[in-house]
Amino acid sequence: MNLKIVQLISILFLVCVSLNGCAFVPKSIPDTTTHNRACQLSTNEWTIDVIPIDISDLYCHDEICAIVVLSVPVVTAAISIPIMLIGNSIHMIDEQLSCN
Repeated sequence: MNLKIVQLISILFLVCVSLNGCAFVPKSIPDTTTHNRACQLSTNEWTIDVIPIDISDLYCHDEICAIVVLSVPVVTAAISIPIMLIGNSIHMIDEQLSCN
């Protein structure tokens, strides 16, 4: 993964945590390039989708509710980022073994 993607994910993460209205979800991207189709890869590249969450109607009357709402971006990022990194690592290994 290149540095620009890491920077973009970091910026999106900080914006979402500060705005508290998003969740991070890993997403598999089917490969459509001719080179990788010729290699017959069995894995796909992974990315992270940022999904907005509408919290305007949410009324938190205690600290527990506020903690749960504030933890959604952090927890979804903590789960999604390793899935994306592991998936991309497996994809890269598959590409190296299949295409070389």
